[in-house]
Order: sequence, then C-alpha cells, then structure tokens
Amino acid sequence: MRDAINRVCTGGHNLSGDEQHKVLFAPDIISIVDMTGAKGCKKVHLAPGEGDGLFIVNGQLTMNGKQILKKGMMEGIFNTTQLPEGIYQNLPGILRESAELFEENIEKDVFLIGSLAVISGCLPNIQGVYFKEPYSPHLYVFITAPAGAGKGKMKWAGYFGQAIHEYLTDLTKSARKEYEREMENFYSMPLAMRLGKEKPCEPRHRMFFIPANSSSSAFIQALSENDFTGVLFETEADTLANTFKQEWGNFSDVLRKAFHHESATLFRRKDNEFIDVKNPHLAIVLSGTPRQVQHIMPDAENGLFSRFLYYAFEDDGPFKNPFISHKDIDYLQFFEGQGKRIFELYRKLSLLQKPVVFSFSSEQADHFTGIFDKMLQKSKLLLGNDLEANIKRLGLATFRIAMIFSALRLMGERKIPESIVCDETDFRTALSITFTLEKHALAVYNNLPNKLRGTKMTFYNALPEEFNRKTYLSIAAKLGIKEKNADKYIGIFKESLLKHERMEYRKIYDE
Repeated sequence: MRDAINRVCTGGHNLSGDEQHKVLFAPDIISIVDMTGAKGCKKVHLAPGEGDGLFIVNGQLTMNGKQILKKGMMEGIFNTTQLPEGIYQNLPGILRESAELFEENIEKDVFLIGSLAVISGCLPNIQGVYFKEPYSPHLYVFITAPAGAGKGKMKWAGYFGQAIHEYLTDLTKSARKEYEREMENFYSMPLAMRLGKEKPCEPRHRMFFIPANSSSSAFIQALSENDFTGVLFETEADTLANTFKQEWGNFSDVLRKAFHHESATLFRRKDNEFIDVKNPHLAIVLSGTPRQVQHIMPDAENGLFSRFLYYAFEDDGPFKNPFISHKDIDYLQFFEGQGKRIFELYRKLSLLQKPVVFSFSSEQADHFTGIFDKMLQKSKLLLGNDLEANIKRLGLATFRIAMIFSALRLMGERKIPESIVCDETDFRTALSITFTLEKHALAVYNNLPNKLRGTKMTFYNALPEEFNRKTYLSIAAKLGIKEKNADKYIGIFKESLLKHERMEYRKIYDE
C-alpha cells in the first residue's frame, strides 16, 4: 500500500488509518481518488468508526451498501507497484548511467519504460524468432498518470532517437536541394530537349519520429518513405486521440498490424495509387492521463489495448523544490550525448548485410514458457478471457525487451556477431519488468469504462496478503458474497494463487 493514503470526501472528517486501509482493499479498486476537491462531490459526514462500511462497488462509492457518489464522479487513480530497484544495477551501461540522473524511483521508471520503446526503434538488423516468425525489438508503451503527476520525465527518453532523426532529416534537406537544382536545370532546357527526358524524381521525406497528428494517408506515406520503420513519440496522448476522431486520421488499424509486422495498404484516389506498407516496424511511446487512455482505447476489446505496455501511477507527494537538481550536470547536454552514442550503434547495425539473430537459451525458453503459462491461467481464473490477449502479447514484449538489452551490450564492440543468446541477467531483468507491468495493465484495465468485473477478481483483490477463514468471510460479507461462494472461491484460489498452512492463507506469486 502506498505511504500516503488517499482521502475520501468526508466533509472534513478524515478516516482512521485502519478504515482507510479497508477502503483501499475494497472491491473493484486499485485505489480511491482524493475526492475533497472533485466537482460535484457530495459531502458525507462520518462519525468515528463509520468508515468500516465505506467501499467502492462497480466504480461507485458506497457506504454500508448505499450509493453515496454517482457513477462518473470518480476518476480512477492507480495504486501500482514500482519496478524493482535492483533491476537498475543490472541494466546495460547507457541505460544504467542515464537512469542515475533521476532521484525518485517513479521518475526512473517513467524514463526507463519510455527509453526502452524509443531505443527499440533504433536497432535495425536485430531480430529474433517468436512462434516461428521473425520479430524486431519494436515496443508500444503508454505512460499514464493524472495531470501534473510527473509523466514529463519521459521527454528525456526521446533524446535517444534525436541524433538519428536529425541525421535522416538532414539527408532529406540535402536531397531536396539537389532535387530543386535538377528541376531548375530540367526546366531551363528548351522544350524540344525536354521531350523524351525523364523528369527528376522528388526525394523521400526521411524521418525517425513520425508526427501523431498525421492523416491516415500521410502516416502510411511516412512509413513508406522511411523503409517502413519509425517511432511515434507523443507526450500528449490526446494528439493521437483527436487524430483518430477525424475521418481522415484514423490509422488505428495500421498500428494494430504494425505491432506484428503485418502489411497494410492505402489507396489514394487523387493519384490513383496503391501504397503497400510491407513488413512495418513501428515503435510507439505515449503519455497521457487515464481519461486520454480511454479516448484511444475505450475498452479491453479494442485491439490496441493488448498491444501496449503500461506504466500507471499517481503522485501524492509534496510540492518539490524546482531549483534543486539531483545531479550537478547539464541534462540537455548529457542526453544529447547519449543520443549520439545510440546513433553510432544505429549506423553500425544499419551497415550489416544480414540481421543479427537473437534467441533465448533452451533453459530460458522452458522457464519463460512455464512462467507465462501460469500467468495466463491465473488471468483466466480471475478475469476470464478479458486480458488473455494482453498476457500473450506481454510474452512477446518480454522477448523484445531482452532483445533490446542484448543489442545495447553490443555498444563498443568492434565486431557484431551473427547471433546472440540472451544473457541470464538480461533475461531475469526483462521478466522482472514485465511482471510488474502486468499489474499496471490490470490497473489500467480496471479504469476502463463499459466492462464487467468478475466477482472472483473483486474478492481476490480485497483479500490481504495473509489471512484466515474468519477474515475472508468478513470481507466476503461486506462484498455481498455468500459464505458458501466465498469458500468455493478460496478453494479455486488454492489451486495456484494461495498457499494454505495451519488454517492460514497467504497469496503466492510467480517466481
């Protein structure tokens, strides 16, 4: 549980710590939003001890079974775990030393998750085979938190791709100048000499970062002109959401296909031309508020939802001194330098005649399969099929993260090998990251509207880490779950989610 307990709108009366704890582990809840300043908040005057009956049921604040806040008055806030601190010392050098510039763990996490996605688009000619198909490292990530919570640290991740973007746009400028000279020479010739001569071809518009406010045709055109690769980097997710709302701008289908490198086609009536986007390799890095997530992916059945890794958090800390820097260093100069280092790796990989093949060892592959099978079965047990696609694609994301780590360890190597077997440290680090992000995906899922939440999931989330039968029956009663059903659910949980010893239960997690 977070150090600072979120408050409830209570007309000035603060609940006791124990009562707030019960609120936090109420049904269908990641945490409860601070309602003290919420528009339309109904004041609820509670006498000491009355907080025992305060719960969130189906997204509505209730007390002793009675609704006291109407649906829609609350915006979900995330009570999620941070990435394990120990992973940072095991990261490849460029990520480790860059993360050290951030003081707080959440800042490090936001920067790291964003960096993984940006760098995933900086590694040409790196691929691995997953379910008998070649995959590049490209990731989709979404950093989500309330406004002003600290998502802005993601901007520094963009600098890893900045030197590549400048290099490609400089190529475009040079090619454009040459084209204009050729066109000037072409039209300076007499008409008779021009006949039979081919008109100069307009150069491609090269770029690394593709704008999110592109029309559907412009987006596909940008991919086509950049060898079907690129990074969509947007710190305000509403830019993409607003584009999707336009008749000319919804390229959601292209994004869904690009995640698995599936081809897409565009027909342009103006030029009577088909554009085939063959084998696209796209990375996406977004940040936005929980509401902005919903604008792009309104429910779990939206195909984009399962393709993203999520890092969801809230910031309930004090106002920080903006004049104190964690490190006495020029951050802009530092990250521009890091971007140049990534550019050197990018150029080296670009010159390869054939891709470097990344793989897990046979032992890693077996462990990976067992871990994700358990994760999938747990998800089905608690949520049915709602997050099945997320878990399956989380496996691919884990493979891709490990691939990114392995590629970054090639920095400084004189010779690039033809194949790479994942280092055990990188394998464990990738698993640690995605284990945590699986919980973040669940937090985002719980904040989506228009979905049913399973009673078993509600009951399981309300249970503390350790408990006995008296405790779980008490919780079940407050949730309106009959005693026989509570016993049945505990029996189901004992198959894989609980350890039972001497009348005590303890939640267990995948290793």
